[in-house]
Amino acid sequence: GKIGGMPDVRNMVSVLEKNQDNFDKNWRIFGNAYAQINVLDAFKSLRDKHDLILKSSYGIDYSNIYIRRFNAGFSEGDFDIQDNFLFNRFERGLTTTFTNTAQYRLSLPRHNVSLLGGVETIQSDFLFLQGARNGFQIESLEFTYLDAGSGSATNGGGGTEWGLFSYFGRLDYSFDDKYILSGTIRYDQTSRLKTDGFFPAASVAWRASEEDFLKDILGNSADLKVRASWGIQGNQNVGDFSTLSIVGADLNHADYDLLGTNNGVEQGFVVLTRGNPNLRWESTTQTNIGFDASFLNGGITLQADYYIKETEDILREIPLLSAQGEGRAPFGNIATISTNGFDFNVGYNYLSDGGDFNFSSMLQFTTFRSEVVSLGENIGAIDADGDRYIDFGRTRITVGRQPFTFFGHEVEGIFQSQAEVDGHAEQAGKGIGRLKYADLNADGVIDDEDRTYIGNPYPDFSAGLNLSTGFKGISLDLFFYGAVGQEVYNEVLWYMDFAQNGDFNRSTRILDAWSPNNTSSTIPAPILVNDNNENRSSSYFIEAADYLKLRTARLSYTLPKKWTKDIGVNIYGEVQNVFTLTNYTGIDPEVPYAGNDSDVNVNVPGVDLGVYPLPRTFLLGVNIQI
Repeated sequence: GKIGGMPDVRNMVSVLEKNQDNFDKNWRIFGNAYAQINVLDAFKSLRDKHDLILKSSYGIDYSNIYIRRFNAGFSEGDFDIQDNFLFNRFERGLTTTFTNTAQYRLSLPRHNVSLLGGVETIQSDFLFLQGARNGFQIESLEFTYLDAGSGSATNGGGGTEWGLFSYFGRLDYSFDDKYILSGTIRYDQTSRLKTDGFFPAASVAWRASEEDFLKDILGNSADLKVRASWGIQGNQNVGDFSTLSIVGADLNHADYDLLGTNNGVEQGFVVLTRGNPNLRWESTTQTNIGFDASFLNGGITLQADYYIKETEDILREIPLLSAQGEGRAPFGNIATISTNGFDFNVGYNYLSDGGDFNFSSMLQFTTFRSEVVSLGENIGAIDADGDRYIDFGRTRITVGRQPFTFFGHEVEGIFQSQAEVDGHAEQAGKGIGRLKYADLNADGVIDDEDRTYIGNPYPDFSAGLNLSTGFKGISLDLFFYGAVGQEVYNEVLWYMDFAQNGDFNRSTRILDAWSPNNTSSTIPAPILVNDNNENRSSSYFIEAADYLKLRTARLSYTLPKKWTKDIGVNIYGEVQNVFTLTNYTGIDPEVPYAGNDSDVNVNVPGVDLGVYPLPRTFLLGVNIQI
């Protein structure tokens, strides 16, 4: 344990030992059953060209979870915790899906038609029960049940449910296997919103290589298909009762001495979550044009797509000012965002004449650009340029810019002398060795009006490369992936580079902090007070985060059939997350998630609040096919 009077945390070996009997036990059963009949099979004159298929499908997804958390007492150095604590929680969830469809198909020499219609219901419910107690005389797993504790017991529970009801239809038609047409419609009603959703889509394709005038040009070894599509897709993923305000008991803020006795209170209620009765479906309209081509009998393949996508009525929690009172922020239809992008794939495949050697590669390239077109009615504020925005602290959604652009102060460097400090704009806490912030509006004062857009979390482009080669049963597969042009807001630097935010360890970077003998450093001098407010959102935390990763490397060997007869045996070794090449100082430049639910930047791209490192995984295995 830690020494008295010295800053330190629990011994992690002790923590692991004390928590070895804590667990989450998860059980899940899922699957479906269906019945299907082709009605026209009963008619000999129709069965060759006509089908009428009726199908009913019923699916379930059932899960239950049992959670045990026991915090044992311990005495380790300066730590002397006498009490212990047990928490148990049980969760159960059930989702059922009932789908009924009717499909008619017509097959003629040059015409193929398929018409499908259906109805679907999805019902989901979830409940939980939990309890806690302290005061256990024996701390072993066999004796730590809630009834064995001597302290006061607490309990709780709750549940939720939602449902979706849908009609849908689809038409597919092809002529001569050259001209292909498809259309879908979908009508949805959800318990989560008070509006209905109608979502149509259509696509066309032309197999140009089947045209006689192109066969002379492309030859028989080439294939070319040109296609276009348009459609609307809906999203209703919000809280199950987001249109309603949820109220609940709150001992510290709602109970009141209604009788005026000064010795007792009556239970009251506060708003826990604010509802929005005007929530609408989020909808994404996308138009896509592209082509698929192959040459030399598939030796070379090309695929290209250009798309334009506009997402309206985006559903997200709306940040609220503290002055607006209690309750978690409501969901709202906050914005319309337009995106256009380009995806391109090129592949090469080679097989030697004898079949002993093969090689294939696939390069995938993608780039896109997004822009906030508008914000919802009466949502956000107006900046000095007259643009409407929503502030998420480190990021902003601003009309005319990419969503979640980093926003904050520009850091001009570190104050090197008292003369430089005296000559700078008024900045509370400024001093030698401290960060110097830019006076962008030249009013002589550093304040919120000097903030600006300081970075972009989106890459200029990203690319992936699959390589596969084999020789006489030995094969090697590699997958590379990378991105160029993105930036990350590295919030972890606040804990690594600055000494004024708590008594705990730092990164070795702080050993190179600014000092009179190390004036070239970009890390401010260590200090125990934060008068300069250096954890404010600023360009100090913005880092270029280009990267190249070798995600997987797999080496395998297929045993010769003369050894295994009719059984296929493949022995392989694989390494996942092999390496990452990057100048980013954080753990992962991809920043797979932003933080926890209590942070306004959760699920915001490019904000690194401390991610769990991806493990390097080594696998050895055998695939057997009989």
